[in-house]
Amino acid sequence: MNHVRDFPPVKRMIIIIAAVCLVCRASASESKSSVSGTILDLVTRQPVEGATVIISGTSLGTQSGSKGEFILPSLAPGDHVIRVSMIGYNESQRSFTLDEKDSRHLTVLLEPTTIPVDKITVTAGRFREEAFASTQSVSITARDKFASRSFSTTAEVLREEPGILVQKTTCGHGAPILRGLIGKYVLLLYDGIRLNRPTFRFGANQYLNTVDLESLNRIEVVRGPSSVMYGSDAIAGAINLIPESAPLDNGGIAITPYFAGRYSGADDGRSIHLSLFGTHRHFSASVGATYKKIDDLRAGEETGEQLPTGWEETDFKTRITYYPGSKTSLSLDYLATRQNRVPRYDKYVSGDFQQYIYDPQDRNLLALTSNFKQPGSFLNSVKTGISYQHEVEGRTEQKAGSDAVTKTSDKISTLGGFIQLSTPPLSGHWLSFGAEYYYDKIRSRTDKIINGTAERIRPTYPDDSRYRSAGIFLQDEWSLKNNLKLTAGIRYSLFGMISPLEAPFGEFDESYQDVTESLAMSFRPVQSLNVIGRWSRGFRAPNLNDAVVLKYSSSGVDAPSIGLKPEHSNNYEIGMKVNSQRGTGSLFFYYNQLSGLIDRKPGIYDGKTFYDENSNGIKEPGEFDIYQRYNVGSARIYGFEFESMVVLNDFWELRTNCFWTRGENGTEDEPMSRIPPLMGMAAVRLKPSPPVWIELFVRLAGEQTRLSARDIDDTRIDPGGTPGWHTVNFRAGFKLDGFFVSVSLENIGDETYKEHGSGIYSPGRNFMLTLSYKPM
Repeated sequence: MNHVRDFPPVKRMIIIIAAVCLVCRASASESKSSVSGTILDLVTRQPVEGATVIISGTSLGTQSGSKGEFILPSLAPGDHVIRVSMIGYNESQRSFTLDEKDSRHLTVLLEPTTIPVDKITVTAGRFREEAFASTQSVSITARDKFASRSFSTTAEVLREEPGILVQKTTCGHGAPILRGLIGKYVLLLYDGIRLNRPTFRFGANQYLNTVDLESLNRIEVVRGPSSVMYGSDAIAGAINLIPESAPLDNGGIAITPYFAGRYSGADDGRSIHLSLFGTHRHFSASVGATYKKIDDLRAGEETGEQLPTGWEETDFKTRITYYPGSKTSLSLDYLATRQNRVPRYDKYVSGDFQQYIYDPQDRNLLALTSNFKQPGSFLNSVKTGISYQHEVEGRTEQKAGSDAVTKTSDKISTLGGFIQLSTPPLSGHWLSFGAEYYYDKIRSRTDKIINGTAERIRPTYPDDSRYRSAGIFLQDEWSLKNNLKLTAGIRYSLFGMISPLEAPFGEFDESYQDVTESLAMSFRPVQSLNVIGRWSRGFRAPNLNDAVVLKYSSSGVDAPSIGLKPEHSNNYEIGMKVNSQRGTGSLFFYYNQLSGLIDRKPGIYDGKTFYDENSNGIKEPGEFDIYQRYNVGSARIYGFEFESMVVLNDFWELRTNCFWTRGENGTEDEPMSRIPPLMGMAAVRLKPSPPVWIELFVRLAGEQTRLSARDIDDTRIDPGGTPGWHTVNFRAGFKLDGFFVSVSLENIGDETYKEHGSGIYSPGRNFMLTLSYKPM
């Protein structure tokens, strides 16, 4: 017989209520949701341990673990806001919605409150990133280095950066050589806006010097192809010029003046800059002007004064920024440069010309840029920009023994726009994508003047030539583990060129397209070491200077070339970066295989192998051979780059860098043109007290006797090559109450030397002084 236990009514009620509560609790647990995620540093992409994670409006909270991970279980369905905070970072908020029994994984990015300027780069991946974390070989020249190095031009200030040789045809020019390539293979940018024009020449050019150094906050250099992010011309690398802007002050009206003056003795060079920085609530603005007067340069004691090399320049810049919110900004930039009477010294030395002057060399740039940043949100950042550029390049040429003066004016107008976005769409992924478009129009005119009578002749470029370029890009940075990162990118580019060529060519209308990829892996066995392997394709589309130009060069006359195709490169590199409390450093080895290179070969124009200036059908003295361009070149360039900075103790700091490059022209079975020799520098700096520093440094280069046929024909290079050289240099500086003073004595031994490929000898013994003042 079964017995049922008889509970008193009160006890029975208590048991029933308890059972119902347990069932409700279980049911509620089943309907609860959860959120988990990873906290990462926005700049380094590394996990942030110990960050506080709170769900707004609740008491729920936790801290991130050693891998940046967190989990918050038992959240009710609905809309929530997660707040993440950490000392040294700006607080980040992220909104999300949970359904019943839903679980979400979030990647939250914390933005550091302060990061040293010389550790940030936006060049390599178009977004803010620490140079140490980048998978490319990157160097950053911050504004404080501009003053301490005492140079007045943008190109010169890069002389001491690793892997860069600054070639100077004359004093007003300056063309960086990166990984053995120069000119059209190096992409110049101003805050991400392309400065390369379709008129860029085959070799060295002066355009980097048409951006005033005083308008910049820093210069970022990426060595190696950057074609996925920036398209054509970035086979050797990219140089991004980041503008200076006034910091925002949310208080009342604040106006701060700034003055800088520079003097160099070897060329009696004077440079004066004045600017004002102002802020008021949601606005900040800066306006400034620079005047430079450079006289003829004196080289070492064996050479003396080089005539003519003097020039002058006036610059103006303004930047106005509106901050409608804490994460949004809208900036208007205007940049103007006026270079006057810049002589091309090598043309005088060769004896071919009695007059060859760049005048004017003008640049105008107007840009409207918007920035939206929301670290931690799905769409982390959006940057857009539209720009208008107008450049004027005038030249006056007069051959030796001739009464004819040729005046040329090339005017290039460029309208451009871009959009770039970054987002962490999935856990462990960082996606960057965007598009850009540029449209160039060239007005070109050449007049030949004899005894005061002007005759209009065929200009450098057919008048009303046009060039279009467009591209879309996508890059994914995938963190496989906390210490392993894979980066892959792809880009599609399209180009079009229209030019009204003369007979027998007729209307020139060609288009080009290309797909470019890159793949890189970064491994951090320890936090202070980043080991990198990278493959990247680079390309360069033919431009107007390749296809339709008709002008004199260093050896012959360049004539129009039909049927060209883009040039390509496959670059392989391995390297490592070190970043510790005792110092920083990097070492990269690279191998770059180039194919389809556009090379300059003897050609035919108007049925003749020479440029028949007087149309008599006879080659006379002073009439040059015709050259055209063809996709016939294949080559390889390989080498290494090394740099280090070691903090020995509180007072002493050691800095070194060196690089070696070798280039081989496979088509001609000869060395490539303008390959730098082994170069390097070593500096020791003493900081006896915080505002004072003293530095002794040595710069040196080996000889370069491996010359191509083009090098041998180039009047800027000695027939036997460029001898090796070294200079001993000293500088010191101090900063006190807003004043900064830097004194330099370069080339103390007054050595006569020349940077390989340059048309002028470098300064002899040179005293330089920089003085600046900005109220604290």
